[in-house]
Order: sequence, then structure tokens, then C-alpha cells
Amino acid sequence: MKYTFLSVSLLSLLLLACKPKIPPEQQPVEDALPAYAAAPSDSTAHALSAAVNAYIVLKGTQDSTAARYVIAAARAESSQDNLDEALGHYRTWLTAYPARPDMADKAAEVIAVATPKASPMVQQAMYRAFTNKYPNDSRTTDWKTKILDPDADLDSLLRVMKANMFNTETFRLDEAKANEYILAVELSVMLDPALPSGPENLHLAAESARTIRNPEKAIELFDWLVAQYPQHPRGITALFLKGFVIDNDLKDYTRAGEVYNEFLAKHPTHEFAESAKFMLQNLGKSDEELIKMLEEKNKGKEVQ
Repeated sequence: MKYTFLSVSLLSLLLLACKPKIPPEQQPVEDALPAYAAAPSDSTAHALSAAVNAYIVLKGTQDSTAARYVIAAARAESSQDNLDEALGHYRTWLTAYPARPDMADKAAEVIAVATPKASPMVQQAMYRAFTNKYPNDSRTTDWKTKILDPDADLDSLLRVMKANMFNTETFRLDEAKANEYILAVELSVMLDPALPSGPENLHLAAESARTIRNPEKAIELFDWLVAQYPQHPRGITALFLKGFVIDNDLKDYTRAGEVYNEFLAKHPTHEFAESAKFMLQNLGKSDEELIKMLEEKNKGKEVQ
């Protein structure tokens, strides 16, 4: 049977009409995916990451499309050796889809991506986190052989790393060791989101980041606590502490005010509520001014 030009054109139009339309919120990601595949580079990987992050803000993570986009961005960034960006996407995937059957595979990807840049202590933390979470996985047998001290559990290893951050000669935190500890905590909780000590470890890592003057990392970790452990005491206080870091370290008073107000809306009776109100009322004032105000306030209480 021969098709006339008209019938072929009609068929083409019908096929186009039947083709599923891409929702507008997906279009930037659908454009960025082939752009990266055609020309892999830092810029195209970052463009894909930005598109995926924007999609997540609009639609959240709870669908298969989001899962596909997040892992594509993780792999693109890891292919360009952008460890922080890649781990950020892997963290989103591992925390958002805890019931998926391929969790162990993605966790193994994280270890493969992180290992080249990880110190021996960080690698030990990863092996322990994976083998604890997936005791029956085929890869566990191999990674158990790489654990140097089988009697030392993950929490004890992290405690040792935390203790080693303090430089006894300078009486300050050693920045390199602090960053090593922070990465070990991030990877441990990422590989095992249900880790019982996860909230406490993330809190300590956030405080360590702030101590070494990395407020952006501290905020990132506080955000992680708020998102993953919203009802845990550390998750609740993390929201206030996020506002405090934005207020005192970044001096972004508008954003800090938004966070304080969010904290008060969510936790109006929390013990930090009065502190949040005080910080809101005094945004932009110097530490000296705040200390003077608090001293006067306390004097007033003593007189009463």
C-alpha cells in the first residue's frame, strides 16, 4: 500500500498529537539532560543541577520523575569530579527514597564517588555505615575486610575524629581535621539515614563548621537536620540555630528574620522561643549592644 504525501503528513501530525506533552516545570531539566550528554562539562553539569534543584523546589521529591532527575544530576556532577555537588544530590536521593530496593546500589555509588578524595578515616566511616545498614549485601563482605578495627563501631570512630580536631599546640580546631570529621558525619548519615546518632552527629558537625568559619556548611547541615528530623530535639533547635548563623555570621538580617519567624510559627512554646523573639526585635545590633541589653534585662530581674 502506498501512502500519499497527504496521508504521510496526516500520520505525522497524529503522532505528534499523541506524543505526551512535557509539563512546563520539567522542561528546563529535559533541556539540560541532552545538553549535558552532548557536551559534558562543569557548566552543563551545573546547569543540570540548577534545573533539577528548581524542579524539586516546585514539585518535591516524592515521584519517580524527581528520583530520575536527582540521580542524573548526581552522576553528572560526579563525572566532572564535583564532589560536594554530587554528594548533595546523592544525599537528596538517599534520604528521600528510603524504601526503594536500589538503596544499597546508590549507597555503593556514593562510596565509589567519595573514596578518591576521602581520607583513610573517612573511608573507614563509610565502610562501617554501609556494612551496618546492609549486612546481607554482597559488597559488605568485601568492605568488612577493609575495616581496620572491627571492634570499634561507627560512633566511637566519629568520637575519635571529633576529639582529634582540637590542636593542643594552637588551642584551636584544626581546619583540615574538622573538615574531615564533617565529611565523615555527612557520609555516615547519608549512607544510613536511620542512624540513631545521626541527629547528634549532624549537630556537632554543624557547630564544627561554624567554628572554622564556614557558615554556609553549618546552614546546610542545620537544614539537613530540620528536613530529616523535624520532631527530634536537634532538628527543632537547628531551625533557630540556622537563623542565628544567618544573623550573626552572614549579617543577612532579612533572611534571618524569616527563619526566626518560621521557628516561632512552628515552635511557639519552645524554650528558644523567647530568644527568637529577642533576636527578631534586635536584628542588626552588634554583639556589644546585645550583651549590654541582656545585662540590663537581667539586672531588672534581680531587682524584682
